Amino acid sequence: MFTKGNRDVTGPGAAQVYDKVLVPSMAEQTDKEIRQAALTREREGVLLFFYDAYNRDSLEWFNQLLQKQKPKRLLFVIHPPVVPYNASSTRHIYSQPKQERERQLLLELLGAERAIVLSGHLHKFSFLVRRTEKGRFVQLGLSSVASNADALPRDLIEDVKGYGPDLVNLESRHSPDTEKKRCSILEMERPFIEQFEYADTWGHALLSVRGDQLNVSVFRGLYRQAWKSFDLTKAIG
Repeated sequence: MFTKGNRDVTGPGAAQVYDKVLVPSMAEQTDKEIRQAALTREREGVLLFFYDAYNRDSLEWFNQLLQKQKPKRLLFVIHPPVVPYNASSTRHIYSQPKQERERQLLLELLGAERAIVLSGHLHKFSFLVRRTEKGRFVQLGLSSVASNADALPRDLIEDVKGYGPDLVNLESRHSPDTEKKRCSILEMERPFIEQFEYADTWGHALLSVRGDQLNVSVFRGLYRQAWKSFDLTKAIG
């Protein structure tokens, strides 16, 4: 199973192909009825929610779903991050000023459920804890794009003090004309970030759910030994 990315809806006919080919493919592989990109799966009180970031109705559907049921744990899978964490700080969901209401609602829903957000899109690794008025949630950002053979991490940050406007300096050539705006976004987010790690590297992660205990191990490159491990239960309280 997978979540819809921006490349899946880019170009003439792309969105239609996703619905006609990829959605039925997921249904066939999982032997379940799947009719759209936004979908859920639940097991023993753990709700896995695949969010369609490119459908304007997704947020309302997500909101209504959480009004009807209260999962023990919520795993929220989305392509673009919910919280910006690098120089591309305008590339998170609901990033436009006119979408502020939607952004705040999503943040509060995730905080209230102490969610684990799994995202991609920015082609960088990041782990952070974000506080909201309703509670905190964690966000893990990964890249599976193999940019080099050894996956040695560059621009490694392992302290919450590293979160802020200075992140734009890591990619100095990225849209110089929007630098002021991107710095402002990171500055506004900074007071809500309680934990932060970042690196320019690629790999994959293994998330385990055993009762009330949630842990994630991050594997860099093709190495079999975990590079980093996080206790998610402790992180979200």
